[in-house]
Amino acid sequence: MLERFKDKLHRVLHVARTYTDFYRHACPPIYDTDTDTSQNTGTIKNLAYYVGCEDGRSDRYRVYNLVSALKERGIRTDVYKLRSLPFLLKNTDYDVVVIFREDRYRRIHMEKILSTLKKRKIPVIYDTDDFTIENKSLLTTKNIIKIINRCAAITVTTKFLAELFEKSTGKTCYVIKNTINEKQVYVAEKTTVKKDKGKIKIVYMSGTNTHNRDFEQAEEGVLYALEKYPDVEFHIFGPLNLSWKFAPYEGRIFRYPYMDYLKLQVQVSEMDINIAPLVLNDFNNSKSELKIFESALLKIPTVCSPTEPYAEIIKNRENGYIASTPDEWKAAFKELIENESKRLSVGEAAYRDFVPKFRANEEIKNVIKIYEEISAKRRNER
Repeated sequence: MLERFKDKLHRVLHVARTYTDFYRHACPPIYDTDTDTSQNTGTIKNLAYYVGCEDGRSDRYRVYNLVSALKERGIRTDVYKLRSLPFLLKNTDYDVVVIFREDRYRRIHMEKILSTLKKRKIPVIYDTDDFTIENKSLLTTKNIIKIINRCAAITVTTKFLAELFEKSTGKTCYVIKNTINEKQVYVAEKTTVKKDKGKIKIVYMSGTNTHNRDFEQAEEGVLYALEKYPDVEFHIFGPLNLSWKFAPYEGRIFRYPYMDYLKLQVQVSEMDINIAPLVLNDFNNSKSELKIFESALLKIPTVCSPTEPYAEIIKNRENGYIASTPDEWKAAFKELIENESKRLSVGEAAYRDFVPKFRANEEIKNVIKIYEEISAKRRNER
């Protein structure tokens, strides 16, 4: 009994110390002070994003790309992170607040923040690029659901993911696509592409160390290309465990560490064929099209697995390749390696079809429309 009491007291003191530390070390958010809103005739004037997941990748697609595009439209946008959350309790002039991938409910007293925003009649949106209420700890799942229950709506990356969330939570869910930002477009236009005429370079951008099973979908195809074509190289950006079968081709396999996304873009511009293999399951059917459209920006054709988002935009052998089996992976590599004009034409078609569709300055029209609809619903509830 005494031990249980000590344990409970320890947890209470830990939470108290966390709250104290949270306020003591609070720092201001990234305030937007230079956007001219005078020409903005829409109903959305001021926005706030809270970045609950800061990893330099997903937050770029889900927050910072949109922030830049919103500023261009005369919408003032502030960005909050963990240490600046106390400041959110003091601000009252937002039309919408977006919470990106937060799963800490009690530890950062999200209840107080959400209650305060509700009293001010400011609609809150939960945004995510993953089915965050699955494959998580029970506590994390409960925390996310508590946050979602207090939000007006959910925004996600794909139609498939929207359907999963609507079915699981009963909340209205909208699709906001991941996008290419204007810096990427500028760098792509200014980069002098250095293609090595004597080589064909296959590139795989693994991103994280969780993609070993995904790569297995393409493994036989890549091995076939390395074995059949002596001029083929395999370039890997990020972590990936290769099987012993790749040992004979070590001299034609090149690895690169994590790097800034614009530097990565310049490096990848030298490649010839991009691959995006994924295991077919709900988790991967929820993934966005970014591995396709970022390669398309560089006019590089992609061979990919038939996940729902990929299959929806790829016209096979026209603006990309869909491969479901080892034989289909091999056939795609054979055509792209042996036929340079086909490789170039598919890359051009990918650029034409995907870059305008996934450019942030284009998608932002949809974003503003969604925010206006959610804001209008809240106003009508008053």
